[in-house]
Amino acid sequence: MSVSIIAQFCRICHGKLPQTIAGMQEICYAVQQCSTNSLPDGQRKESMKYIRQFLWILLFSFAGEMLKFLIPLPVPASIYGLLLLLAALLTGLLPLESVKEISKFLIEIMPLMFIPAAVGLLESWGALSGIFWQVAAATAVSTVLVMGVSGQVTQYLIRRQGRKQK
Repeated sequence: MSVSIIAQFCRICHGKLPQTIAGMQEICYAVQQCSTNSLPDGQRKESMKYIRQFLWILLFSFAGEMLKFLIPLPVPASIYGLLLLLAALLTGLLPLESVKEISKFLIEIMPLMFIPAAVGLLESWGALSGIFWQVAAATAVSTVLVMGVSGQVTQYLIRRQGRKQK
């Protein structure tokens, strides 16, 4: 059930703010249906746990949409939402356990989210064919740069954690 809700929200979320509100209303209806259907108690509790965790993420996503609507800066709404979620996690307003399991699930299905982008690139091949080598070079350089920086940050954090344990 949570996979169909995620797919539905992802479809709605790329639109305007009123569509996002309508999508959240549909998700709340799906949550209500899940809580009142004839699932066994254990399965219902497990489903509700994932839905509740996903709703937390949606709440911060919605708050990001509202900030984008209110603040006229060239910052995507998803960045606002992620920064708000990060702040809530760092300050303890939202315990990590409130989003941990659904976050793991979303990371597991993340490769599926690249399929629409790849199809979009294929559909716009006519526009990209003239600048293919520039795009390929920029992609290669940025990929190597991201991998290098990520590796260095990871090594730093592992060393720092090792020092704290001693």
